[in-house]
This record gives sequence, C-alpha cells and structure tokens, in this order.
Amino acid sequence: MRVAFRLPNPSVWMGGVNYLVNLAKILRSHAPDIEPVIFSPPGTGAELANDVLAATGRAFVPLRNRTKRDDLFDLLGGSERPAVEAFRRERIDLVFESATYYGSNIGLPILSWIPDFQHRHLPHFFPRSRWWARDVGYRLVLANRTDVMLSSQSALNDANQFYSRIRARLHVVPFAVRVAAAGDGDPAQMRKKYDLPERYFFLPNQLWVHKNHSVVIEALGLLRSAGAPLPTVVATGTGFDSRAPDLLERLQLRIDNLGVGGNFRFLGQIPYPDLRQLLEGAEALINPSLFEGWSTTVEEARALGSPMILSDLPVHREQVGQAADYFDPRSAADCVRALGAAAAREARRRTPPDAAANERRQQIYAERFREAAKSAVERYRGRRDA
Repeated sequence: MRVAFRLPNPSVWMGGVNYLVNLAKILRSHAPDIEPVIFSPPGTGAELANDVLAATGRAFVPLRNRTKRDDLFDLLGGSERPAVEAFRRERIDLVFESATYYGSNIGLPILSWIPDFQHRHLPHFFPRSRWWARDVGYRLVLANRTDVMLSSQSALNDANQFYSRIRARLHVVPFAVRVAAAGDGDPAQMRKKYDLPERYFFLPNQLWVHKNHSVVIEALGLLRSAGAPLPTVVATGTGFDSRAPDLLERLQLRIDNLGVGGNFRFLGQIPYPDLRQLLEGAEALINPSLFEGWSTTVEEARALGSPMILSDLPVHREQVGQAADYFDPRSAADCVRALGAAAAREARRRTPPDAAANERRQQIYAERFREAAKSAVERYRGRRDA
C-alpha cells in the first residue's frame, strides 16, 4: 500500500514535519507492507531532504505548499487539483490527510489525522474567523471521512464531547518515536558549544503562545525576587504564531524586566543531533504547555529515560503516567516548586533507557496505523461501490 504523506511548511509547523518523517521511519521498519511516499515543497532544505531520504529510502516528491485559498476552496466542496494529480502520478493507494481537508471527494481513500482539539479548550487564543475555519474543517472531516486517526484517548474524549455528527470510525493511535538508545557526542563539548553550565533544564518547544514559555520565565523571576539560586533554562525552537506575532519580543522584554536573561537562554533552531544531546544532558525536560495532543518531545524524553517536569494535563498523564513531576501550568509558584525539587537533587534522576519498551511502542504504533489505513481503504471502496 502506497500512502501519501504531505509535509506542512516547516516554518509554520515543524512539529508536524517531524511527526510525519518519524511515522515514515517507523512504518518502514515495522510495517514493510506500507510504503510511505512523502510530498514536500520544491524549496525543501538539504537537511530535511536527507531526513526524508533516510526515512523512506527515496527522495521526496515536489508539491507546492497549500494556501489559504486551497483551504477555503476545499471547505466549500472543491479539491486541490495539483495535489490530486500528484497523488495519482505516484500511484497512491491512500492519502494521509494531516490537519487539513482535501474536499468532499478526491477520488482516493483518505485517512484523516486530527492532532488535537486545542481551539475548543483555548478559544481565546484563536481569532473568531480562524476558530470557525478550524471547527468547520473538523466537522467536515468527522462527518465525511470514513476513518479518522486521533493521537490519544484524551482526543477521543474531546471528539465525542464536542461533536455530535460523527460518521467516521475513530482510531486512537498514540505515536512513538524512533531514537537510538544513546547519543554519540560528548556532553561537555555540547555545553561548551552553546556556553551552558553543567546543570540546566531543557525546554524545546516551538514559539507558539500555548506552549507557555512565560510561566517558566515568571518562575525564574519569583526565584530571583526571593534571593534564591536560579537554575538555567535552555529553550530551543522557532516558529511564527499568527495569534501572537510579537511573542518572542514580548518574552524577551519580560526576561529583561525580571533580570533573568542569564538564566533563560533562547538558542533558536538548532540541528537535531545537538537538540538530542542537549536533552540527554539536561537535568530534566520541561514542557509547560497549556495544551498538547501527544508531545513528541515528551515521547523522546521517555525513550531516552530523561527526567521530565510537565504541565498537569490529562494527555501528559496518559502519555507518561507517574514517570514525571507535574505542575499547574497557570501557576508560576507551582512551577517554582517543581524546578526547586529537581534542582535540589544531587544528581540527575535518570531512568536507564528501555530500548525494548520503546521498540514495543513503535510496533504498536505501526500496527494501529496499519489497521486504520486498511479500514480507510476498505470502507472507502464499500461506500464507493454501494
């Protein structure tokens, strides 16, 4: 079965790019009967192009980025012809529809993925027009697709709570990550490269408003006001959030006003091997997000046995259970408590990576994806032939 995966614009949603490339890697390893075919814009950089080649064994197929006009046209019942023609040229058997809507009928089976229902939980972060566009798109997917993939039981609960007209079969497919058991680099050299102290916390979230960097910055401010020792927090990632286009500037201004610039470090976008080594060398991963679908960075930390300090969200508890320290993401004081408890430890509380457990999670991920894909093809044919 040849399955089409279309990468989103990396400058807008790098997390979605990483998700699809990782999925392709796992399918190639654990579901050889499924052949991922990745479509990406012609200007895709060399690093990402190499990642696609390593993941699938073949180069990406050039396909332009979707536009807002495409989104509107498809919501009104059309279909994006360049994409449909590209899928047919590549003899695609199934289209993986990733957080978008290709119209009511493109003439091919579709397995649609809804990552999360953030707009329902945090509506104040969405302009009204964008909220409605997102919600209408989800309603059309749930009503018109034969099969829809969700990343968590939490998302399944949300779908059933917020939407009544669901005709699609819903599949819960929590994803796993394919990472090696140990890094190759020297942690001391990596700290030297980025001018970091021996002990630091790691926050590798994209610069989106719901990722909630501000609560960690405020926590550092509280520690400084109390005259307490300040830990160093290292943040990586970029991203433009149209809901808060000045987010980086506002965060940097707050850092300066609180006088914690030496302890909250933005490194921007860094190479993945560096990010991986920084995660391995950190006291703990911090994810202060106000909302998540199923966090890739948390999954990577779990695979590596890294300590975690996570916002207390149902999906985080579903993802890692008791293998993390939790805090209220709306309380800087509670964040201080969690940081203080981790910083007070004499040594990192690392759990040895369980490669076998991670391999099992990958196998389950591939098997559940295969089940959802086969269901989408069979149900599409049944609906078409009825």
